[in-house]
Amino acid sequence: MPERPADRLLAALYGPTSSGKTAMSVDIASRLESELGRAVVIISADSRQVYRYMDIGTSKTTPGQMRGIRHEMIDVAEPARKLELEQYARLARRAITEAWAAGALPFVVGGTGVYVKALLEGWALDRAGAARD
Repeated sequence: MPERPADRLLAALYGPTSSGKTAMSVDIASRLESELGRAVVIISADSRQVYRYMDIGTSKTTPGQMRGIRHEMIDVAEPARKLELEQYARLARRAITEAWAAGALPFVVGGTGVYVKALLEGWALDRAGAARD
């Protein structure tokens, strides 16, 4: 069956730190699920929430705040090693593709501008970070 444009729909919410994106994104996701009749997957675009064990200093989204909405790109890296932009983009693009394949709506939410732009503008990224090591 050919893919319809609505099958590749993506939503995004971007804004500064501590501006209320988490609560607003979960409210929007819940409403979208209700109105569209399909699951929503929030793809975090926060350069600190990607790290495991950094819950307090990053205001990491808690399971209670998620209110049953699936979240991706949280706790995907060890803090001992920097997650390079190309690694983030590869993992986030995979999460977006998996959401589409499952019939869900990916919802990019965060305040790290370079993460958001890399995803929404389709930046071609190389392994420059690995070359610096």
